[in-house]
Amino acid sequence: MASPSDPPERPRSTLGADLRDLWDRSSLEAILLVLLGVVAGVAIGLVFSSEAAIGAPILGGVLVAVGSYFTIKVTRDGQVTDRFTRAIQQLGSDKLAIRLGAIYALERIALDAPDTHHGSVMQLLPAYVREQAPWPPAQAPWPPAHPERTVSAGKLRPATDVQAALTVLGRRNPRRDYPGTQLRLSDVDLRGANLREGRFEGARLRRTNLERAHLEGARLEGAELRSAHLGGADLEPDRILRIDGAHLEGAHLEGTDLRGAKLKGASYDSLTTWPGGFDPDARGCVRVKAPPQE
Repeated sequence: MASPSDPPERPRSTLGADLRDLWDRSSLEAILLVLLGVVAGVAIGLVFSSEAAIGAPILGGVLVAVGSYFTIKVTRDGQVTDRFTRAIQQLGSDKLAIRLGAIYALERIALDAPDTHHGSVMQLLPAYVREQAPWPPAQAPWPPAHPERTVSAGKLRPATDVQAALTVLGRRNPRRDYPGTQLRLSDVDLRGANLREGRFEGARLRRTNLERAHLEGARLEGAELRSAHLGGADLEPDRILRIDGAHLEGAHLEGTDLRGAKLKGASYDSLTTWPGGFDPDARGCVRVKAPPQE
């Protein structure tokens, strides 16, 4: 996803990914605790030997170090919680700069405390997007009303803070999401949104308007795109859009260039509209029965 920051992580081998995650989460803490455990074991051995005069001070030092470690950890966790609470409050500001700062502060919190706050942040930001950019458009029930949606060169673009939230969501590490959860982005106005290279596997995008959205290289495998509008979405054949296994029942894909898209196993029905001359069956899509009309 295009942004001034680093691009989103790409999948690694399973073993390598697991080891990297373990190192990212707790390597320093684990090493310190192991070293303290070894030193404590040696000290206890000395206490119960003829070298008690040496072992006792060492054991005391270890106990002080362990106590200090947990004190620092509790303090740090409290500071992260305070930052999280403050960022949530700032999301309600009527000043764009403060809302943007809150969104990027939440991303930083998710990176600093992935085990305790990543999942919460990645559920909060989709809720913010749903609230601020509903589809069909509706008056926001609380300020700010976000009139910033603009037209540039004939193309609609999301409000600046909505795009910022999408950028953060797209470059997150999906392995840290709560198990079994999805990015809930249904019934959202994402016309002209920049989702390039974004990680949106399995996201719920039902009835969402993605007309003229930038989807080059986006990861949408298994995404729920039922009745979504993707007409005129901006794709580049050499930057693969992955929507393998996605639900495309009733989706509007007319005017979309799908030449470079990966569609194997994607489901569609008689209500799905395709670009002219496109053969979904030849591309590995699976036709399912359309639901009865209400």
